[in-house]
Amino acid sequence: MSYLKRLDFGNEAGEDATPSETSSYFVEQESFESFADIEKAFLIARAKKGVGKSALLEWLYVKNSTVEDVFVVKARGSDLSRFNLPNLADSRKPNDKIYNWMSRISAVINRDIGRRISFAFDDDDISLVQTAEIDGFKERNFISALIDRFRKPIEKLGLADDKIKISSDLEILARNKRRILLLIDDVDATFQNTPEEKLELATLFSACRSLVSKVEGLTIRMTIRADV
Repeated sequence: MSYLKRLDFGNEAGEDATPSETSSYFVEQESFESFADIEKAFLIARAKKGVGKSALLEWLYVKNSTVEDVFVVKARGSDLSRFNLPNLADSRKPNDKIYNWMSRISAVINRDIGRRISFAFDDDDISLVQTAEIDGFKERNFISALIDRFRKPIEKLGLADDKIKISSDLEILARNKRRILLLIDDVDATFQNTPEEKLELATLFSACRSLVSKVEGLTIRMTIRADV
């Protein structure tokens, strides 16, 4: 009995486990092979609450985070909702909601990419870094601080470039050349069985399908409770 008490079955909340914790206790199974195949663009894992959906996504993160040509982004439903982008109308039309979700997902991916870029050389990467800094996802680098310090003298010379914000996150992501694996957890954390929330989830799934068809190299994995 004392031996059983010392057994470590991992963090009871898979999303809170560290990569080393996940690696120490996660048991790979043949049934996970299809879900782990990032050549399959969009897959959803459905299961009851508490059986390991979040741990499965954490395992995918650990499995792919050290792969040189794969850029792994983790997000939760609350992260997607955070990007209620002001230029998007709050419409009840399904097509508008799909576009809204696509823009939010693109924003989440772009900010994470911008946060991790050390040196930006092309226009898209520079925009990603600047927007990540503005939105508080990345500390301002030396170049950005230097440009701001001399912005007024530059403006007087008529050489200022005010194009700091990304005009369309979706367009930037569509031009992306990276291999991206997006892991989305807890999209149904606060789900209520109402027509409005059913429409929100249904259009989210449609948005993911549209995104993986438009963005070359994008793979999406999502989890959802079986009773939703």
